[in-house]
Amino acid sequence: LLSERCRVPLTFGIRRPVIVLPATAPGWSAVRTTSALTHELAHIRRWDVLTQSIAYCVCLVFWFIPPLWLAYAAMLQEAETCCDQQVINRGIRGSEYARNIVDLARSCHGRILLPCMSGPIGGRMMLKKRVQRVLSLKPGAAAFGPKGAATVLAVFLCCLVPLLAL
Repeated sequence: LLSERCRVPLTFGIRRPVIVLPATAPGWSAVRTTSALTHELAHIRRWDVLTQSIAYCVCLVFWFIPPLWLAYAAMLQEAETCCDQQVINRGIRGSEYARNIVDLARSCHGRILLPCMSGPIGGRMMLKKRVQRVLSLKPGAAAFGPKGAATVLAVFLCCLVPLLAL
């Protein structure tokens, strides 16, 4: 879908996910369009909207446990990195993809906060770290898969159970 109100590509919905692009997307280069769609399709394949929504709800219920919020932030960052890896694996150069990310951030005219299931886009330091991560990605590397997710979930539960016992 195209939207006048959308400044950056995003994925929305759980049962029938939709990719929302800015109204300016038809004027994008083929590389920018491919990278944006590849990145957002990776979010859909990974079920990121659902898992991030559940994680956010857990953080809301246990709002008084700061490590949960840190884990949630790290999860959002890893999800973005995994989707960025899919773009690099598609054959798009890291430098070109990073330039597209910076151009999109500049077109936002300030800080944009997306719905809770997405990471915030904005802030120079956050953008700088994302660009550094994109530039460090190598083609052909495996993205974080189900086995890694199961490991993280197991570690999370092992940390959460003792905290809840207190």
